[in-house]
Amino acid sequence: MGIGCGGLLIVAIIAGAFIFGAAKRLYDETVSEFVKNPEKTVAEQVVKMNPDLEMLYEDDEAGEMTIRNTATGEETTISYQDLAKGKLTIKGEDGSLTQLGSADISVVPAWVPAYPTMSDPVIPYHQDKAGEIQGLLSFSTTDTPAEVVAFYESGMRGASQTSSSFANIGDLNTSSKTFKDGKKTLTISAQKSPTEPTQVQVSYQEMP
Repeated sequence: MGIGCGGLLIVAIIAGAFIFGAAKRLYDETVSEFVKNPEKTVAEQVVKMNPDLEMLYEDDEAGEMTIRNTATGEETTISYQDLAKGKLTIKGEDGSLTQLGSADISVVPAWVPAYPTMSDPVIPYHQDKAGEIQGLLSFSTTDTPAEVVAFYESGMRGASQTSSSFANIGDLNTSSKTFKDGKKTLTISAQKSPTEPTQVQVSYQEMP
């Protein structure tokens, strides 16, 4: 995991696949691709996560890809490394901005509880469009998945609806919980392997 923001981003993507019911085979294939070329794999997944982006072609020799902003038609050639590190802000037709891969966690809404022992935080995805805010915060911690979920349970105590899931996938221990409070939705997912810190993804959404 000692590979910085890109490493946390790919963990978030893999975890997201489990949240939405993907098979273990997808996890194995994604990890295999990541080991071969981590920056390319993260860059590809960043594009896939954003509906306003379309990948036109890749140049492995140059280590870069050309992408199109589907809202504006603008084409950009950017290195795998820069895209994996989130050095890209997308402007929509309506002037809205989508931020990818930033370590600036100040964009996270104030109502989202701030975890006290987070390390290496990164924002793989954040969008503020027409008053609708949604994004994903990823970080690591030495606490257990259960402790992480318990912290957010305390912070979101007033939520009107909650749902939980717990699973062990091989040596990976996972816990997740979703909180809904009016127009706000918060989903916590935490994974712990025997040899690595707990990886946490905080997905947030606030409707106008």
